[in-house]
Amino acid sequence: MTRIKTPITNIIVKIPIVIISILVFIRDYNSLIDYFELTGNSNSIVDYLKIVFTTSTLRTSFLMLIPLIGVFLKTKMGWVLMLSFYYFLISLFIYFFIDAELERDGSIVIAFLFVILPMIFIGVMNNKDNTKVVYHIKSNELIKMNLASFIIMLIQIAMISFFNLTQQ
Repeated sequence: MTRIKTPITNIIVKIPIVIISILVFIRDYNSLIDYFELTGNSNSIVDYLKIVFTTSTLRTSFLMLIPLIGVFLKTKMGWVLMLSFYYFLISLFIYFFIDAELERDGSIVIAFLFVILPMIFIGVMNNKDNTKVVYHIKSNELIKMNLASFIIMLIQIAMISFFNLTQQ
């Protein structure tokens, strides 16, 4: 039985997801500790559920679990989950740059680079070596899989909007 060598592009795509996930988990853990210091904690399940549903403390960690699960799956679903992260980054950067009302002093170039970087990762993920060798995605399935990733990204944005509307 011959083992197929995983392309280096697969590893390059996974590294940013893992690093960003670790940073988000550390930040949310510190926020959770601060929240407990301010409000007190009776260690009841109700307190923990209250934190999850009424504060934004763990929301980002929850959303980062989606692509992080995809990192460890070598299936089509793993590919879709990771790709949805990069679509989400593009939408997030575009939203913040529209909201920030950028000046013409060079910040537009930086904004452009922030949007281009996830696009490059999307291109790398759609590379033939990555899709066929690692995830066994045929060329005719590629558009459907990209659409599924885009839909997952839209669901993530809807979840964020819903939680912001129900925030106290």
